[in-house]
Amino acid sequence: MCTMQSEFYGNVSYHTKIQQESKQAPAAADDNDEDEDDNDYEDIPEDETSCHIKEENTNIQAQAKDPDAKVKSVSKTQQIGLSCIILMTYFITLGILLFLGYLKCTILSDEIQHLREELNILKHNDSTQVYFYSSFPDIVEGRVDPVKYSQVLLNIGNAYSPETGKFTCPVSGIYQFVYSATTGRKGQTDIWLMVDGIRQITNHADLPDHTISSFSVMILELRKDNSVWIMQERGLTWATSSSHTLSFGGMLLAQR
Repeated sequence: MCTMQSEFYGNVSYHTKIQQESKQAPAAADDNDEDEDDNDYEDIPEDETSCHIKEENTNIQAQAKDPDAKVKSVSKTQQIGLSCIILMTYFITLGILLFLGYLKCTILSDEIQHLREELNILKHNDSTQVYFYSSFPDIVEGRVDPVKYSQVLLNIGNAYSPETGKFTCPVSGIYQFVYSATTGRKGQTDIWLMVDGIRQITNHADLPDHTISSFSVMILELRKDNSVWIMQERGLTWATSSSHTLSFGGMLLAQR
């Protein structure tokens, strides 16, 4: 009995001792950690440590006072970026407008130059005046090519030659020509308006016992240096110096 009690108390004492040692061990470990932390702080200079602490405190206080500071910083960055985009857009738009203005000025300059050229042409047209009218005061019988109308009544521009009986176009353009004749008492009579040897229009009569006065008009587009004259292919025509019934004339209507 006594032996059992002594063993029991001995075991209890042994376990109690182990528990006490286990409790003391963590405490010693904590003491060692604190000593190491103290040693760490001891390694850092006192001024640097205090500055670091103050900086952390300042950051903590700033965040405590203004919890939206970070959001505001991001918002300000976005505003700066948006301003840069708007500024770039402005300059790009300005460049496009300047380029379009340059193109418009170039086009207007070309149009002005074209208008000046047309104006010069119109002035030249106004300065180029061509009118002539001539007659033959005698009898023309049979084939005569060309009829030389020797009596010149009008020759502005000097395009008609009484020596050759031909009109030479001084410029390209639209011309009107007229010619007249008194025919009859000789069978058929044919009088042609010729352009460079090509027949254009005829004045025909077939009156063996009577006479008739005829008048023909034709408008032609001709080139410079084209020649125009009258050819009597057959028949009989006549006029006097005062009647002017055997005539040939023309004018420039428009230059082209």
